[in-house]
Amino acid sequence: MKKITLLSITTILLLLFSSISFSQTANLGILSTFESFTGAGSVANSGGTINGDSGTFFGSLSGGNNGDQYIGDAVTDQARKDLMRLYIHLNDLFVDYPNTHAAAFGAIGAGETLTPGVYSIASAGSVGTILNLDGGGDPDAFFVIKFAGAFTVGANSIVNLTNGTQSCNVFYIAAGAISVAADADIKGTLFSKGGAVGLAANVILEGRMLTTAGAITLAGGASASQPPCTTAIEIFCEAACVPAAAVDVLGSVSDFMLFSSAGNVANTGISGVNGNIGTNSGTIAGYTTGIHIGNEETPSTLTATAAADLDNAYTALMALTVTGTHAAAFGAGETLSAGVYDMAAGSLGGTITLDGGGDSDAIFVMRFAGAFNVASGSKVILANGASRCNIFWIGGAGVVTGAVNIGANSIVKGTFLSHGGACNSGVNVFLAGRQFSTGGAVNTNAAILYTNPECVTSTPLLDTDGDGIPDFTDTDDDGDGINDADEALIGTDPLLIDTDGDGNSDGVDDFDDDGIDNATESDENSEIVTDTTPADGFPDITDGVDTDSDGTPDITDTDDDGDGINDADEALIGTDPLLFDTDGDGNSDGVDDFDNDGIDNATESDENSGIVTDTTPVDGNPDITFDNTTLSVDNYSIRNVVIHPNPFNDRISIHLSSDFDNDSFEIKLLDLNGRVISNNKSQSVNGLISIENLNNLKQGVYFIMITNSSDGESNVSKLIKN
Repeated sequence: MKKITLLSITTILLLLFSSISFSQTANLGILSTFESFTGAGSVANSGGTINGDSGTFFGSLSGGNNGDQYIGDAVTDQARKDLMRLYIHLNDLFVDYPNTHAAAFGAIGAGETLTPGVYSIASAGSVGTILNLDGGGDPDAFFVIKFAGAFTVGANSIVNLTNGTQSCNVFYIAAGAISVAADADIKGTLFSKGGAVGLAANVILEGRMLTTAGAITLAGGASASQPPCTTAIEIFCEAACVPAAAVDVLGSVSDFMLFSSAGNVANTGISGVNGNIGTNSGTIAGYTTGIHIGNEETPSTLTATAAADLDNAYTALMALTVTGTHAAAFGAGETLSAGVYDMAAGSLGGTITLDGGGDSDAIFVMRFAGAFNVASGSKVILANGASRCNIFWIGGAGVVTGAVNIGANSIVKGTFLSHGGACNSGVNVFLAGRQFSTGGAVNTNAAILYTNPECVTSTPLLDTDGDGIPDFTDTDDDGDGINDADEALIGTDPLLIDTDGDGNSDGVDDFDDDGIDNATESDENSEIVTDTTPADGFPDITDGVDTDSDGTPDITDTDDDGDGINDADEALIGTDPLLFDTDGDGNSDGVDDFDNDGIDNATESDENSGIVTDTTPVDGNPDITFDNTTLSVDNYSIRNVVIHPNPFNDRISIHLSSDFDNDSFEIKLLDLNGRVISNNKSQSVNGLISIENLNNLKQGVYFIMITNSSDGESNVSKLIKN
């Protein structure tokens, strides 16, 4: 019986690549149609005009707007998560002007003129009178002005955009409230981390009003409109960071952003965390009021394993050979080369640049035999290949205990590990990495903490079929009676009611020629592929397809195209299981000889088998490939796995047996040569694992390898990227 065929993989012997990273322009995703959005707080319009959607995840909306409204639903949940991702991308931009400008911007008369770039102010700040943002003739020129406190715009102040500058490329970011006084005319998006955003009477804003947590208000006569353009600010985003072999020691604890083996994990204020939070002996508190992308894990077998892995990681890091010497104090503008450094109790103050010297596997391990303190406002900059997952700051190294404290407003990178003590981060810390403790509390305070700067992959809110349900939550976007998962499966366009242009809706057509139209065979209210008639593990909408006309539908046929090669073997060698002659040479794929061993493909394949053929001899290597194949078969123990949609666009869902609920899995995506192009770790929730951020993959055929972390059993399925 054929299903979505799974091949077990035990070794990858050739090129292993780290997970995919992308350079792209800042993407607002689902936020694109919003003029005003808060993750937690009210949006109150008292006589002003909001031109665009309004939303809040925790809070209320009042006063109306020229657009749709969303409260506490899937849309606002996605919006607040993407809002944090956007904040991470913008705040992680290289700062061109670090504290070189006064906290007050603008001047009287002709005003102050700024050149493009990122400006950072280590305090509250303001704009007054006239500020000119001069793009120098470049329509992609951008201005990001960041304040480590509140931001105010004075009454009657004006922001002018000149020489190509566009409002979509202007952001004012504040670690506090943002207030614009009466009659000001300002251009650019107002973005607060954890504070209110307010427009006084008669303010004109060409830009959005965004806050991770805080009220949004408009007074009488105020007007807020979205920028009439799309941002061109280039940002870096990455789904995962694969460490160098020398420091690839974290094991299962790498799944966590915050973790304590023996202590509480607690937050003060409103923080944003992208990554799992866990403790093996304590409680977790304070994160529900902020934005948390990930799971909270209290003591369990999962956290016990993570605690053991953290101990092992500490031991492995302590076993590294010292390669450099350094004083106990780091920073003060220095550039540090890669190495392993031992010090007594130490500190970091000011700015430090970690220079990888062009080596992406360069490691930086700083071991302090006592406490390690990061002064307020400190900054870690990575250069020339240095990577956050290859950086470790260890307090209590080689001694009983050593606390780690990261001061307020610091921007730091790497894993901060306290051996036997507390690991704390202060107010407004921006951390790319992790906070761990082997024997103490882990504390955060109104911070932004993330393991990976994930891409924003959601799409703007649309309602293709006009049914009042935005596509984001609609299971049948085009209203043709076929749910989107089923459309993805059969290759019709979920945004077109008549994909083939034959004058009939896709729902009226009959994809599998079984005499039952597509709409009847699809549950339009379901988010997953329909399997109801009967519930046999095979999608209803494809049951009748029979490519080779042998009387056996493809869904149960082990050799769809009748070339003598089973579909699993065809997936392995890259021939098309639906084409009799993939390379168009006039010979069937079965007559060809993929591995050039003098035996044709059909002879080396069991066409009646649903798995890769390994019979001559049974040696763990597929018969149809070279003996030194990159993919070798060991077992097929994980059964009944369903992956959809397939073909896919930007995400997939992996449905496992309930036997694997809460198990941890390593998920690798491979190309047809067996090369790993992404590697992530995920935990199944109710037997479900979701993989996102796949939209940047090229069209083509891939394998997805699913490995159970507890027993090492691995399976792979073929995927097709639209």
